[in-house]
Amino acid sequence: DNTGDQNAVEKSDFEKSDTEGSRIGRDLPFEFGKRNLTEESDVWDHNAWDNVEWGEEQVQQAEEKIKEQFKHPVPEFDKKLYNENPARYWDIFYKNNKENFFKDRKWLQIEFPILYASTRKDAEPVTIFEIGCGAGNTFFPILKDNENENLRIIAADFAPRAVELVKNSEQFNPKYGHATVWDLANPDGNLPDGVEPHSV
Repeated sequence: DNTGDQNAVEKSDFEKSDTEGSRIGRDLPFEFGKRNLTEESDVWDHNAWDNVEWGEEQVQQAEEKIKEQFKHPVPEFDKKLYNENPARYWDIFYKNNKENFFKDRKWLQIEFPILYASTRKDAEPVTIFEIGCGAGNTFFPILKDNENENLRIIAADFAPRAVELVKNSEQFNPKYGHATVWDLANPDGNLPDGVEPHSV
């Protein structure tokens, strides 16, 4: 009976992941529908809960906050300014914050297991295309765990500095990854550099 050995391995993996600051180890085993909030102190253990419904009091609080927001709308000048050239202001954002603002999305493996199924050694050839990659907080966690020699992951953002951050990172691996500047809403409907029609 190797149950004890198996439990020891699982515990070791749990402790290792928790020490590294990853949610992955803390949340295993994870199944949708079983994230039940029982203690208020645990509210931040998951980014969503399966057994929590809003009551009338919470709905009322939310409505009051929305009404408060409507009292202070964005001035029309600013609204026009930011909406006409959002790429410029996101570029300024990444110039100021670099890769230090958003955290790596370590919960991806839990919420989107299909992404990590593509990184397995025995996985089929696959291309993952991330639109709005920012500084690579989704791109790099996937790339880091990749064992699939036939994986291709493409990162695109309309902020040039964001793409520079991805390309210049020591985690960037051009063997599997490609990063490019591209705006999904470009009026000509052009595909990004390195992406062929029907290839994703």
